[in-house]
Order: sequence, then structure tokens, then C-alpha cells
Amino acid sequence: MNEIDQWIEENISNSNLFEDVIETEENLTDSLVITKEYLNKEDWCNYIHKFVSDNKCSYMEAVIDYSETNGIEVEMVSKLVNDTIKELIRIEAEENNMMRPIGRLEF
Repeated sequence: MNEIDQWIEENISNSNLFEDVIETEENLTDSLVITKEYLNKEDWCNYIHKFVSDNKCSYMEAVIDYSETNGIEVEMVSKLVNDTIKELIRIEAEENNMMRPIGRLEF
């Protein structure tokens, strides 16, 4: 038996290798799945801006639609939402009486 066969015998044959692989696949984070499609958070946010403009929908609807279309929990996608989109969602929610308005100065 050569060194490679011996190493395989000692390290792989007696382990739960296949269970480890399955566990790893189940534990992939949604953020990792998202970043495979978009290079970074900013690219993803640009996609959301474009989606809103193309589909004439709200930012909240765009984020929820992305989550549902890709089978990702909204809570995981929320980690990618930048401050600009958060502010736009907040303004939309205030305008639609979904949340209490936060005082703003009108210019």
C-alpha cells in the first residue's frame, strides 16, 4: 500500500465524509449565494435600484421579490441593503402609513 492509499484509508474511509459534505451544503449562507451572483453589496444594491426603476415598484417590494424569486429569507437579504435603500424603504413606509413618521426638516 502506497502513502496516498494509506492516508486515504486512515483519514477518509473511517470518517463521515459524506455527512460532512451534506452538512456543509446545508450550512451555506444566503449571503454567499447572493455574492455568487453579484460581486459585492453595491452591485446588489444597483440591481435593486434598476429593478425598482424598470418595474415601477417600491424598494420593499423589490427586496421581497428578490428574496422570493431566489428562495432566500428576507432576513438574510437585509444584510445586503445599504443605507440609501434603507432610507428609501423607510420613506416609502412612512408615506404608506406603515410606520410612524420620523421628524424631518423640509427645505
